[in-house]
Amino acid sequence: MVESINQMRSDKWLVVGAHGQLGKYFTETLTAFGANSLSLGRAELDITNPDAVDRVLRDFRPTQIINCAAWVDVEAAEENVDDTFALNSDALANFVDFTKNTDALLVNFSTDYVFDGGNRSPYLPTDQVNPINVYGRSKVAGERLLQEKLPDNSLTVRTSWLIADSPKNFVSRVASKALAGETFGAAVDQTGTPTSCAELATVLVETLAKQRLTGTHHITNTGETTRAGWAEEIYRILGVNPELVRPATSETLPMKARRPLYAVLDSSENGSIGIPTLSPWQSALAESTVIAKFKAHR
Repeated sequence: MVESINQMRSDKWLVVGAHGQLGKYFTETLTAFGANSLSLGRAELDITNPDAVDRVLRDFRPTQIINCAAWVDVEAAEENVDDTFALNSDALANFVDFTKNTDALLVNFSTDYVFDGGNRSPYLPTDQVNPINVYGRSKVAGERLLQEKLPDNSLTVRTSWLIADSPKNFVSRVASKALAGETFGAAVDQTGTPTSCAELATVLVETLAKQRLTGTHHITNTGETTRAGWAEEIYRILGVNPELVRPATSETLPMKARRPLYAVLDSSENGSIGIPTLSPWQSALAESTVIAKFKAHR
């Protein structure tokens, strides 16, 4: 552990999209470990601007680039196709030359939404992608850009159903309804794995401090549930009657974007390649900072 912390401190870590629901956890993790890091939000760095990206890369000269900048509004993506692709795919090209020339590593995050949901067993990293919404297609485009242009200098991490302290996050929206004693409609036919941003950031930083990791890998908490089951667990943890959650089918919910009905990611390979197993999703949810915040306001 001491050796990995020393390596972490010798690396130079750049976090972009640092104020988003995932980026802020990487910033907190790197700060806690005393790493040499620079964290920039969109106001400080627009990654769709090649000159701005080049300037930051040349000035800071990172060895590890953690890209948390992304268009994540799945619904709005359906009506903002160009902007979604610009951020989730095209912008990655702005990091290619520096990353390749300096042998840095570019870490990018993708999603369970690259799959169509037709499986009934967890998706392997090698399974055929077939996205069914704009957001998923933009993420596939980003994955393919990195596979083509940075095969030896990029890591794509697919994850799912983030648990984060953000007003737009599913947990925050459900918890707000729960504490107000209101009902919440959630899909009973969408299955996936809630994943703690805090755990994901910690595990990934610790892993990359010990070893070089490239290619496409799945990292989520363990277990699976439906959207309705996730919502019920949030109500239960907050001491609110989970029967206030109203299970519904996807077709009856007001959604513009189609969602894969089964999108559990198989991460069984991780132990053999040095990535620790994350905790069960229920305990990750119960121990999250977002749940702690809502408990404090009961």
